[in-house]
Amino acid sequence: MSDEAAPGPAPWLLALTLVLLAANLRVVVITVGPVLRDVQADLGMSDTVAGALFTLPLLVFGTLGFAVSGLVRRLSVNGALLVALGLIVVGTALRGVSPTTVWLLAATLVALVGIAVGNVLAPTLVRAWFPTQVGRASAWYMTAMAVGTAAPAALVVPAAEVLGGWRSALAIWAVPAVFALLAAGLVSARTRTPEAGPAVAESTASALGPRLRRQPVAWALAAFFGLQSLEAYTAIGFLPTILRDAGVPADRAGTLMASTVAIGAPIAFLLPRLATRREDQRGFVIVLIACSALGQLGLLLAPAAAPLAWVLLLGAGSGAFPLALLLITLRTSTTVGTAALSSLVQGFGYLLGVGGPVVVGALRDATGDWRVPLLVLLTLLVPKLFAGLVAARGVVVDATEG
Repeated sequence: MSDEAAPGPAPWLLALTLVLLAANLRVVVITVGPVLRDVQADLGMSDTVAGALFTLPLLVFGTLGFAVSGLVRRLSVNGALLVALGLIVVGTALRGVSPTTVWLLAATLVALVGIAVGNVLAPTLVRAWFPTQVGRASAWYMTAMAVGTAAPAALVVPAAEVLGGWRSALAIWAVPAVFALLAAGLVSARTRTPEAGPAVAESTASALGPRLRRQPVAWALAAFFGLQSLEAYTAIGFLPTILRDAGVPADRAGTLMASTVAIGAPIAFLLPRLATRREDQRGFVIVLIACSALGQLGLLLAPAAAPLAWVLLLGAGSGAFPLALLLITLRTSTTVGTAALSSLVQGFGYLLGVGGPVVVGALRDATGDWRVPLLVLLTLLVPKLFAGLVAARGVVVDATEG
């Protein structure tokens, strides 16, 4: 039997690979926050440097987001996926032997490069592998991403206690990344037919790129994505510390952090299915930002009074992230269009949010409390709302693409 006649990957294997990829796209970032004070005490890390640690993902995701389409053309989607997961495995494991802050930052950087590639690939894989099931496939991978954020957040502190410290508690998360890499390897091995020709893909992408940059909806989506990234990565980095500084015990702060992201799982599962039934998603934007505003107000005015309520509201507001990812797919009609818009939105979007955690950490160092940082985050919800309302209009930005 010729290679061309051989069957390709089974749908269940494609779905499993997509889910495992998504489950590993936030582990490296989320696992530091709950043990941050231990890391700082051990390595002598200031709040400002800790802010840089949480800014690094945004910087890497933004800078490399633009390069992913070129990597896909050079290596194919399957090749880029294997590189992404391989880097995640190596970088995550290396964090377990970090003797200094520089080592920890370098190991984290390796993993983040892989995650940056995976970030852009995920919406593209939905469009390419499940073109008639966008809502369902988006729900699968966004739910997996939410679970892959919540579980490590809840387990990293107990893991540190059982395994003897924060280093082992960070490195153990290389194991699920290995399973994702194995699944991607099976997909690659069972893919027999060639992917879209590099010359055609490059020509189409070259023509589409300038057109997207003239679309107000594309830039609004980039702004919406960037502002939600700034908000989310600041929360990931500092929410446990905010709660601990308000008098919440360390183990409860970790559990509350897990609650913040755990509520994202049902939202990530339901939102794509609901949103794909409508041409206009502006109502979702309004509800999600209202939740973020109430949660931030609670942390500002009475952080220890009802911390569970505040973190649940923040978790509900974090549904802006799966909504933004879904909008990348809904605002396009082709695989090439999705890849191009994903690169633009995630590239510019993550760079827009890059300064947030550093500024928040510096403000905390300068003022000695969290009031000013929380006021800044609350104010930024205003432009986020306006950008989201524009991005959520029922417009297809590559509609003229054949």
